[in-house]
Amino acid sequence: MTPASEDLDLTRSFGALRRSAWLLILLAALAGAATYFVFREQTPLYRAETMILSAGSQTGNQRVNDTLVSAPPLPPGAIKGALNSENVQGVVRDRLNEIPELKPGERAQLAADLTQAISTGKGETLTIAGQSDLYGNGTFMLSALHENPRVAAKLANLAGNALLAWDTQRGLVKVTAAADVLRLQLTDIERRIAQTGADTRTPSSLRQTLLTQRSDRLDALNRLLALEKAVVGSLTVVAPAAVPSRPIAPKPTRNAVLVGAFVLVLLSAGVMVRASLNRR
Repeated sequence: MTPASEDLDLTRSFGALRRSAWLLILLAALAGAATYFVFREQTPLYRAETMILSAGSQTGNQRVNDTLVSAPPLPPGAIKGALNSENVQGVVRDRLNEIPELKPGERAQLAADLTQAISTGKGETLTIAGQSDLYGNGTFMLSALHENPRVAAKLANLAGNALLAWDTQRGLVKVTAAADVLRLQLTDIERRIAQTGADTRTPSSLRQTLLTQRSDRLDALNRLLALEKAVVGSLTVVAPAAVPSRPIAPKPTRNAVLVGAFVLVLLSAGVMVRASLNRR
């Protein structure tokens, strides 16, 4: 094809596009309007977010550092796995009755969704975004989705509290295990003391040793029980979730503009191709 023929085809294509401009604009506007009304009828979806900080528990006060029992830092990815577990989403599921805005049917459906998220390891109702470094320091955004903005906020706060409780429980593991060992030792010492016979004014050396051991174990157990009150985790809620004011979906205006623009481009391309192929 010669350059003159190419210019002729291009001129014919733009001429056909100008003649069909109003029709193309009308069809694109109709497509955009239809899209707008379809998405406007959909139920709005709200997202509530709570900010969680992951950091070490060391403070500037050495006395405080020596008193507190802190959980070990969380490795990268651990917090996301914890969210989709029975320890967090399971707790939220069991506390759905604390949200009076939920109807019985909605509560049952939400409980099923959370159970599904636990079994599959991923869900859409509760999600968390963020990443921690090798030392466990990082910032995370815990999100909750629901059709009711108040329910979304309460879900996010329930999940945040459950996540912090799970984190604190990690620090209690060693303290609880040590207390259980001391209780077993005390039980054995009591059994051996009972075998030495009735108490006398001059107890035997074995009985005296057992009584001393029992006193030492009781003191150690009491100290451990006091430490349980000083256990802290590595997670902290920086900003509790507030009730969202605007839905994140659907977005009828945006979708209508995108569909209208796409239809206009598609129809314009079709008209230009048809005009360039028409030799009559």
